[in-house]
Amino acid sequence: MARPLVVIPALVTAATILALLGFVIVLSFSKIEDGMIAGFAGFGNFATLLSDPNLPRMTSNTLVFAGIALAVSFLLGVPLAWLAERSDLPGRSVIWTVMLASLVLPGFLVGMGWLLLAHPRIGVLNTTLENVFHLSFPPLPINNVAGMGLVEGLLLTSLTFVLVAPSLRTMDPALEEAARMSGASSRSLLWNVTLPLILPALVAAAMYVAIVAVGAFDIPAVIGLGSRIYTFSTFMYVHAYPADGFPDYGAIAAGGAVMIVIALAMTFAYVYVLRRARSFAVITGKAYRPRLTELGRWTPAAWALVAVYALGALIIPFIFTLIYALLPFAEPLDASVFSHMSLLNFAQIPWGLVLTGALHTAELVLVVPLAVVALSFAISWIVVRTTMPGRFVLDGIAFMPHAVPSILFGIGATLAALFLLQKIVPIYGTVTLIGLVYTIGWISFGTRIVNSSLIQIHSDLLEAGAMSGARAGAVFRDIVLPLVRPAAFGAWIYVVLLCVRELTLAAFVSTPKNITLPMVAWFEWNNGSIHSGAAVAVIVVLALIPLLFLFLQFGPRSDAMFGSSVRER
Repeated sequence: MARPLVVIPALVTAATILALLGFVIVLSFSKIEDGMIAGFAGFGNFATLLSDPNLPRMTSNTLVFAGIALAVSFLLGVPLAWLAERSDLPGRSVIWTVMLASLVLPGFLVGMGWLLLAHPRIGVLNTTLENVFHLSFPPLPINNVAGMGLVEGLLLTSLTFVLVAPSLRTMDPALEEAARMSGASSRSLLWNVTLPLILPALVAAAMYVAIVAVGAFDIPAVIGLGSRIYTFSTFMYVHAYPADGFPDYGAIAAGGAVMIVIALAMTFAYVYVLRRARSFAVITGKAYRPRLTELGRWTPAAWALVAVYALGALIIPFIFTLIYALLPFAEPLDASVFSHMSLLNFAQIPWGLVLTGALHTAELVLVVPLAVVALSFAISWIVVRTTMPGRFVLDGIAFMPHAVPSILFGIGATLAALFLLQKIVPIYGTVTLIGLVYTIGWISFGTRIVNSSLIQIHSDLLEAGAMSGARAGAVFRDIVLPLVRPAAFGAWIYVVLLCVRELTLAAFVSTPKNITLPMVAWFEWNNGSIHSGAAVAVIVVLALIPLLFLFLQFGPRSDAMFGSSVRER
């Protein structure tokens, strides 16, 4: 039987998740006047949304952007996962290091770096091509939907990797061995055996990556917003923070409600695919060792692929962001720019705002990771270690932030703080609101990790502790906690990293009063101070480096990060 100390926090968390999404739907049918709910609006807010002239283009942009990002992430992520788990590539553990580093690198910095590299006027890529081939136009401008999708795909490659790699690692090689014995070539083996066996993992990964791409804010904001290229997230952001007039909260809620319905439909499809995955199970209780494919003469090509990804997703974006952080003004890059570099931009950035953002970020680092781990443990304990009725419903609710675009929780929290809680608990514009949204947004990540850890604790251990006369508290302290500590610590480190680098969620709940460090970089960049924004982005990365080493040392390196609890049941 679950104790109230565990049940109450778990139920409050689940209720908050449902309330945030539910309030968006309720407000989408409400009439708003003078910042107050003034009655029932019917479908008026939806009509206002549909009348927006930018809506058709935004919809097509979002679909194309998400499609390109998905394609790029799979074209890179799946081969890299195969190289890391099923090939004899020497030193292939480096691939995991690169992927995990990419996973925590701030997306807005990657966007800044690529925009500065391929900017149509000052980007070294375009200026070089124009000079070499005597062109009168930039041949490879990045500030378009295709360019945004390409950069987002580089960011999502690491996500695709960690979703697909565990399936390749745990796949019993018996069927592959049988295919080899029958004379199948390596290409035939890949297409007719390996890929069909991991098809459920590929489909589930595609669904999840598509959801993330639809709600992505970093890349569309940094690259596309200045050129008035809107995707769903930036479209909502413009409505929430218009240049003129008041925010159109009714249209924001209507857009959020539509996305919630679409996301829930995708979630049901996602869960269905994971349930169907049982029919593809090939892991048995027998010991096995997967046979690694010998790359032979393809080894240099494999390392070239790893190098290209590391350059595109990590090294090049950081180098170009650093270069522009050191330059006094925007200029085409040539040999002379090195004589112009200085630390002047770092001296002239708004240090008061930076320190305020750093302080708020530090507050979030102290509170949010502990809250995520504690609440995740409460939910996972009920789901895994009790027979409490409705526990799988609870797990499904905790899974929702994993499958619904995260900006919807930011929108829901902002609307609830403004229209529901303002006179009761005025948290709008406070760090508390950001902490609430972060905690809810990352609760699914925490429960996936803790679920996996608790499942591995056999009930015999707990029964042995009880039979020896230990009370429940002692069993929990001396048996459960030591066994789940590595997973909990890995989750804590990763959430710390997310607190320092997060922009998507923060964009919809931040104000000048509760600004975070990544939002300082975004505000500077968005206001036209690209060198100041680049300098703050570099500061964010420098703050992340020691945390990244901790994450690489102790963080989870498996499907516990993004795996489903469906098969765990």
